[in-house]
Amino acid sequence: MKVACSICNEMIDTTTMSTYVKVVGWAEWKNDRVIGNIKNPSTPVGYAHKTCVESPKSRDQIALF
Repeated sequence: MKVACSICNEMIDTTTMSTYVKVVGWAEWKNDRVIGNIKNPSTPVGYAHKTCVESPKSRDQIALF
């Protein structure tokens, strides 16, 4: 599937590229941080390149909605 990256707006081919998806779900919170896996995740509400998500400047650019 081809979709636009939520961070850089470039196209992503999800079948051939490392892709992150944005979901809404439940995560366990302990000592001011998320631990474990996301429980009951929604269907994807956004897509992003792995490099866009993992780059230091992108952390400020990612919005929940």
